[in-house]
Amino acid sequence: LKYRKTIQVVVVIMADEELTKAFQEMQMKLVETTTKLNFADQQINEHHKRLTYFELAQKELATLHPLTNMFDGYGRMFVKVSKDDVMTIINEKKGASVDKIKGLKNNQELLRRNMKEAECNLRELVAAKQRSR
Repeated sequence: LKYRKTIQVVVVIMADEELTKAFQEMQMKLVETTTKLNFADQQINEHHKRLTYFELAQKELATLHPLTNMFDGYGRMFVKVSKDDVMTIINEKKGASVDKIKGLKNNQELLRRNMKEAECNLRELVAAKQRSR
């Protein structure tokens, strides 16, 4: 009879170790995911600021005469370009920022979904352990 209790105690301890390990992995995943989500939020905010900057630049450039001399910076030099070219460059940069924002938001959604899935898996593991006792 004592032998059977010893086996049951060992099984319970092993199950608790498995749950502890699962909880630790979940905690690590939570910290990692939270860090990634915060970083993505910072990047999204940065791209929103860039979009605001581009919109303000476009408004200011729209008020200028079409033949006004404009320059675009390339490394250490400035190249003379037309107003239409500057507006095209700004539109391309705006498009790139909008695409980055969409990608970052999709990535955030994926991270949140993966986190919820991991939580559900952990709940199922706990429920299975409780049923087996």
